[in-house]
Amino acid sequence: MYYTGMETINARTFFSLIWPNPLYEDETLELRAIRRADKEVKREFLPSISEFLKATKNYGTGWDIYFGISTRYLTGGTKADCYRISCTWVDFDNTVKLPDFKKTPPSIVVNSGGGFHAYWVLETPVFLRSGDWKEIEAVNRALSKRFSGDKNCIDITRILRVPGSYNYKYDPPRKVVASEYS
Repeated sequence: MYYTGMETINARTFFSLIWPNPLYEDETLELRAIRRADKEVKREFLPSISEFLKATKNYGTGWDIYFGISTRYLTGGTKADCYRISCTWVDFDNTVKLPDFKKTPPSIVVNSGGGFHAYWVLETPVFLRSGDWKEIEAVNRALSKRFSGDKNCIDITRILRVPGSYNYKYDPPRKVVASEYS
């Protein structure tokens, strides 16, 4: 189910493209780990990509690992707590083939093990705390409609799977792989 014709990138490269860098003093990256067996949820808010990646290694077999697409203000996860964003996206669940993006190709595609996520990297981060989140969600909604993506996954509080982790919804588990779209 892996899409061919794209160059695979590691998690560090992926996050350096979709998160603003450097982060501000009160800005964090949300890591959410969910253990499928008992539905235990753990949340961490980290100050850098390096710390985020280090923390992902604390979770072993059976943990689905997610990241908040928007950076967070300290340790909150509501829309009011979303700080900045550097991309727009579309979630394609249960899809084995990507749509023809034609004149609007994404920057990055992630094979989530059960579908795909397409990301369009922005030239500069957008500050969300001033209400600009409505514009990002409107763009996500339009992209989702245009490419027949999941209309329920457009919100700035969204968490999606971390490249390099595994999707434990399946037996055997499927690796989450990020690629630059070409």
